[in-house]
Formats: sequence, structure tokens, C-alpha cells
Amino acid sequence: MRTASQTWRSDDAEQALRELRGGFDTLAQLLAVTLGPAQGVVLSEVGRGSAESLVDSATIARRITALPGRRRSAGAALVREMVRRVGGGYGDGGATATVLARSILRHATRVVAAGANPVLVRRGIQVGVAAACDALKDQAAPVASLDRTPASGLVGLAAAVTGDAELAAVVGEMLDVLGVDGAVQIEEHEPMTLSYDFIDGARWRGRPADPDLLSGASTELTLVDPVVVVADVELNTVEQVRPILEATLGVPGRPPVLVVAREVSDAALAMFGFNDLRGTLVSAPVVVTTSKTHLSDDLADIALLTGAEVLASELGRPPESFKPAWFGRLRRAVVQKGYVTIQGGDGDADAIAERAARLRTRAWELEQTTQAKERSTRERLWLRQARLSGRVGALRVGAATSQQIEGRKDNARKAVRLLHSALRDGDVPGGGVAFLDCIPRVRAHRVDCATSDEMLGIDAVCTGLEAPFLQIVHNGGRLEPRVALSKALELGPGHGVDVLRNTFVDMRSAGICDVAGVLSVALEAGGETAALLVSAEVVSGRG
Repeated sequence: MRTASQTWRSDDAEQALRELRGGFDTLAQLLAVTLGPAQGVVLSEVGRGSAESLVDSATIARRITALPGRRRSAGAALVREMVRRVGGGYGDGGATATVLARSILRHATRVVAAGANPVLVRRGIQVGVAAACDALKDQAAPVASLDRTPASGLVGLAAAVTGDAELAAVVGEMLDVLGVDGAVQIEEHEPMTLSYDFIDGARWRGRPADPDLLSGASTELTLVDPVVVVADVELNTVEQVRPILEATLGVPGRPPVLVVAREVSDAALAMFGFNDLRGTLVSAPVVVTTSKTHLSDDLADIALLTGAEVLASELGRPPESFKPAWFGRLRRAVVQKGYVTIQGGDGDADAIAERAARLRTRAWELEQTTQAKERSTRERLWLRQARLSGRVGALRVGAATSQQIEGRKDNARKAVRLLHSALRDGDVPGGGVAFLDCIPRVRAHRVDCATSDEMLGIDAVCTGLEAPFLQIVHNGGRLEPRVALSKALELGPGHGVDVLRNTFVDMRSAGICDVAGVLSVALEAGGETAALLVSAEVVSGRG
């Protein structure tokens, strides 16, 4: 019955919904001005007489924590959660999700007010969003390999999300070399510049167990063709290390020995030092300094790469019973004050590839998490698989102030996450054009709807798909959005507006692209939030 939604509402429920949606719309309107390359600025008061300029949707959403009225604040909280969900996985897309949700919700609210059943409208929204996501996937194409021009390929995508041309060029080049499975470790350094390199082998944070191992002007110790011992225990007694030293002396050619352990101290450390002084053998006891929570994982990865067996009583391999078969081998090991790097290990290639693939799968499963702990877990899993695959780069970030350094590091993390998605999912025409090109596919699903109210939900999605294009043109400030939309549709699929140059172009040819995965997640998040607020009509009315 077309008046069903009206009979479910009390005056109090109607007012509650207006306030909830009003809070949503207030914050959504602020975030909308940040969409596109000609983004606007939001001023946030930080103290009496002072304000900060914000252009990032995630930052704006975090800063505005409350609006007048409990229900309006609840509506704004829905926007924050949506932006956090999208940005948590990709570092981008929050403003896009907001613009989509706002437009879908406005259209759906109007048809529900006219008597449509909100539950059926919500169902239509869900069908339309799913169809649009499928269409986006079909539009996606592999990202072009590195191109030095500022607005193309990986560099162009990174520049769009960071607004930092120098950083975009560096991150784009690094990911182009490292590939879809690569990881970038971001570090600070003193010069006010960016620098980077690709790690030859696999590197962990660590230190020499004996500070005197690197003394004077020496900054690193290189071991050539060493045997390797990996101990998931603290070595502190003579009884623990004597079997290791004896086994090393029995290896043909008497190679140096790299000992990687939780800790090496007391009598065990003295025993290594004594044999070094006597010239009996060259040893390098190293302590891995990653978090104790993850130390066993790191030691297991080192063992896998080198072909060593991990020493631990619970594994049936106590150090006191060391056997030569438990050694690993390396082509080269480099010990520095902050790191240990291994190259050319004798580990089983198939086993290494299998573990890397398993870690990759677990990391992708956590891709869209909004929880900081799970996000940290994902980043660690990703680094582990990249290390096993030999695809790690180090990006060193410098700036004039510590605040600027942190800002640049945050932008670098955002760019790396975005480009990982681009390499995996491909890119689509940017500027809101990919959404426009989804509309025919979405509209075609109207014939599958069981009711006219479901069709209205699909119509709401079609309206929403126009919204990013219209908002980007509006933010550009030089064309009338609806006129620009008509012209773009007349030119055909893939065509839109380069708002910085105020011209109509083929977006791919102009190097204006978006990451397919980001747009899909933004659409899913925006559609779910709009559908929730539409169906809240029933929940509030019955309460």
C-alpha cells in the first residue's frame, strides 16, 4: 500500500529522522567541497582567534565530533564511520562515498515521503549498488606502467591523492618496480628531501648482541657464505652455544656463523667473543628487535629463507642438542647497528612462495578493516610476504619540521595503499565519469524488480551515480554542472571534464583516472549508509 510508510510514523519519529538526516547532510555537505582536483577548503577552529585549513575528508570528519542536538550528532557519526571505513582500507574515497550517499538518500527520501515503501526502496538501492559495482569491475583496465608525465599511470593516481608531485613521483616509481606484491617501509631522515632504495634481500630490525662488533668507524659487518643459526630462545649459557660452535668448526671451509636469536648475553656472548679473539671462527650474534609479540614469526621467516631449523625446546630442538642439519646457509649477511639483512638464502623456494601467498591472502582479507589493531596486523602481514618475495623498498622522508614530516609520511602511506589497490584492481576513467558509465547497466535492472518501489530504489542509485561528476564540476567553479553533464553524455562513454583546464576530454587519454577498487568500496559504503537511513523510517516509526 503506497501510504504504508506514512502510517508507520509518529510525529516524534518524523522529527527524529529529520534531525538524524540533517546531521548527516550537514557534515556530508562539508566533505563534498573537498572532492576533485579543484577541492575547496574547510576552516576548523583550533583555538581562540585561530583556525586550520583542511582539505582531506578523513581529517574533516575526525575534527567535527559533534553537532547541536543528539540526533544530529548521530547523523554526523554515520558520515564519520563511512569515511573511516573507506579511508581505512585505501586512504582515499571518503568524499566520494559521502557525495554518493547524500545524493542517493535525498532521492530515496523524496520517494518515501511520496508514499513508497522504505523497505522495498532499500532493496532497490542494494540491487542498484551491486549492479554498479559489477559495471565498475568490467570497466577496470591495468594501470599503465611508469610514465614520467605528472598526470598519468601510478604517478598520476598518487599525485591526485597526495597533492605532492615529488612524493607521487617517488612512490609511483617504487611501486612500479616492486609490483603488486611489494611493500614500502617509510622512515624519517634528517635532510629535507626524499630518498629511496630497494632492499637487496630481506631486512629486519636488529642489533649486534655485542656493541663492540661494530666499533670505531665501522658501520656494518659483512659475512660471506655464512652458516645460519636461528634461535627462538635467549642464549645465555655456555651449554647452549658450545654445540653450535663445535658444529660450525666441523663445516668444511670453516665458514662464519650468523646467530639470530631473541637475545644473546652473559656467558653465551662471552663464549662467542672468546672464539673470535682466538681466531677460531668468525661469529656474528644478532638480536632481532621487532616487537616480542611478532618475534617468533620473524625468526620463522628467517629460518624459512635460509633453510635453518628454529631452535626451541618446545619444537624438540633445544640449543643444547644442536645438530649440523639445523644450520641454514646464505650467500651474504650484513649486520648494521639497526638492521640485519640476508641475501641468497638456501630455503625451499616452493615453501617460501606458499607462505608468502598465504600471508598475502590474510592481508587482503583485512583490507577494508577500520580497526587500528587489525590495520596494523594487515600492514605487518603485507611486509612479511613482501620480504619473503624480495620486494621491499625503503622510502626516507624529510621536511623542515616534525609536523611536516608526519604529514608527508601519512601521505606516503596513503599513496602506497592506493597504488597497491590500483595494481591489483586496475583503474577506470576519473572525474566521476566511471560512475556515469555505470548508469545504463544499473537502469537495465529495473525490469528485474518485483515492485515499482524497488524500481524507485534503483532510480535513486542512478541519481547518486551522477553526483560525483556534478560535485567535481561544481567545485571547479567554471562550468554549470548540469550543462557539463549533458555534454559529457553526448560525447559518449569515457568522456568528462578536465576541471583544471576547463575542457572536455577522453579521461583515460588525458591521464585522469581513479582506482577501481576505491570507487567500488566508496559506492558500497555510500549505498549501505543511504539504505540504512531510508530503512530507519520503519525502525523509528515502530519504536
